[in-house]
Amino acid sequence: MRKVSKEDKQFINNICEVAIKYRTKKDLTSAKKITKSTDTYNFFKPFFEECMEQYEQSFAMVLNRQNVPMGIINIGSGSACGTVMDVQRLLRIAILMNAQGVIIAHNHPSGNLNASAEDKTMTQKIKQACKVMDINLLDHIILTKDSYYSFADNEIF
Repeated sequence: MRKVSKEDKQFINNICEVAIKYRTKKDLTSAKKITKSTDTYNFFKPFFEECMEQYEQSFAMVLNRQNVPMGIINIGSGSACGTVMDVQRLLRIAILMNAQGVIIAHNHPSGNLNASAEDKTMTQKIKQACKVMDINLLDHIILTKDSYYSFADNEIF
């Protein structure tokens, strides 16, 4: 058996135990459930007010088992023609919140509701990442000033 050196003991004594706790301060029992894509669009739309026609932004909604939103996360900002979604940030927060579902959303300042190849690729990437963590990606919404496009409604995934 190997003897522990003095340096190893000092190193071990200097390591802190990590404790992560999450407690919601809100009572979600009477909160509105997300049951269809129009609910999602109406919920997300206010978060895009300042950027809707200026630049792309990405948000994610984390939901509990009853599809009640527990929070909204900004997962990316971009330019007038694209945004990057931070998958690691999304999953980190979803896991800490014990989310059972996630809905992602981003806007198209151009007003075009068509999903680009990049939009579809990112959706699949996030879907696979969520699947590994046993979290359901429920939808991806593209918002414009007057309307929206739902990946779930159009059976993209």
